[in-house]
Amino acid sequence: MRRAVLDTGAVAVDMPARLRTLALHDRLDEWAAEDAGWAPELLDDPDPDVRANAVACCRTASGPMLHALWDADTGPGTPLRNVLLSGGAPPPGPAFEALWAAWLDTSADTPADGLGDALLRWGRPADDGRFAALSVVALETDVPNLARPPTGRRCWSRCSCAAIRSATSPPGRPAR
Repeated sequence: MRRAVLDTGAVAVDMPARLRTLALHDRLDEWAAEDAGWAPELLDDPDPDVRANAVACCRTASGPMLHALWDADTGPGTPLRNVLLSGGAPPPGPAFEALWAAWLDTSADTPADGLGDALLRWGRPADDGRFAALSVVALETDVPNLARPPTGRRCWSRCSCAAIRSATSPPGRPAR
């Protein structure tokens, strides 16, 4: 069947066969965001070309498709999560905050594979107040900058000792 699809350029009408045949033809740019829920199945397809093209499409997704793929996320350690973490763009709002929460969760035995690398590569701190200061500290690459006095501006690309105090002090018990 694979040979016939490739030889004729045929594309199935019904899902998920439509996405499989599009993947065989390297035409997943026709994949609609509302069909992103089929991603786990494509990433687990027995055909290596279908899997490879699905990986490439998921890794480079942006806009509505990226949002839809994160909505379809199947959790830590799964093929979909792994390929999304390897992509160049962070997930939208709540999914992004959940990744920071998971990475900063000290009760977990080990952080999910690739999660820290992805967060550092994306270079965007958390917006959630519970994780914002720690995420800024984690993203800071200039260690001496962490000891400089605060500058009064928001710590997005630069951090200060104020961010460290905020990140390490329990509420109501400021660090000295």
